[in-house]
Amino acid sequence: MIIQIRANPVIFITAVLVCFGSSAFCENSPFAKFKQILELPEVKREVAVESLNVSSDKHRAIISSKIKEYEAMSLNERNHKLDALDFRWHLLPLLKMEPAKRADKLTAVPERFREDILNRLNGWDKLDIQVRESLIRNESFFRYMSSFGRGSESRAAMTNHLIKMPSKLRENVEKRIIEWRGRQKSDRRKMKRHFHRFFDLQPIDQQKALSHLSVRERTKMEASLIRFKSMTIEQREIILKSFDRLADMSQVERTAFFRNSQRWNEMSNVERKQWRTLVTKMPPLPPGFEKETSPPLPPGMSDPVSGQTVVTNSLR
Repeated sequence: MIIQIRANPVIFITAVLVCFGSSAFCENSPFAKFKQILELPEVKREVAVESLNVSSDKHRAIISSKIKEYEAMSLNERNHKLDALDFRWHLLPLLKMEPAKRADKLTAVPERFREDILNRLNGWDKLDIQVRESLIRNESFFRYMSSFGRGSESRAAMTNHLIKMPSKLRENVEKRIIEWRGRQKSDRRKMKRHFHRFFDLQPIDQQKALSHLSVRERTKMEASLIRFKSMTIEQREIILKSFDRLADMSQVERTAFFRNSQRWNEMSNVERKQWRTLVTKMPPLPPGFEKETSPPLPPGMSDPVSGQTVVTNSLR
């Protein structure tokens, strides 16, 4: 019986924790132990699975099945999936702790994860406590939803998976899904962004997305990603919030934004400086003047009347 991790990650994770159980804050996580068995020669691997100290044949069968599934993957995909599970195992307990109590526990985090986890903890502590509590409370649900990917095919895969669930569990999951879809789109985007920012390792997903672009588009996008990664967490938040505001615009507003953005990108640095000076120092128009008669705002500048900031997709 093959159990797909994307279709049912909970069963696999439960089986690994049962078969390779480790206490929190030890360097060798259950997923690292699973990986060690996976890397053994086939004969030794079978012996290792049979010798697992577990009373449930069901869990042993799941481990054997998952070994075959992971063995069929490319080395990069296999390592990425297991690293993501390993990373989550080390990260979650630290997110739940008070900052002052983390120092000793961080020594158990593998060196390859430590810098990334420290960066995430730094951003995590700056979130409102209500946001942190909501993310921790819903982390498993978000992971379940994201495990199916996006689009119509992912929705069909989730529906097929729900049908096979025990009725009580299915009712609970369906209730959570209805509640989630009942939220405003802007709230859902914000929560998903926080989830992926703090809980996901994404290099493979980025490479898959980039592979569909033309050479020219891919080169430009890779350059943007490099610049994005070099930014501070605060700078990244500004960019991501700008994309949220862009997504909330109407089609007319979005068209006007891109038109103004194109004009802005065509300006020289001197012209941009002149526009910034003009917009910030220009007094409000007297009553009766149409707003359309005022010069277009450069992207990223504040409207002196409405106080709203114009979103820009330019990193310049």
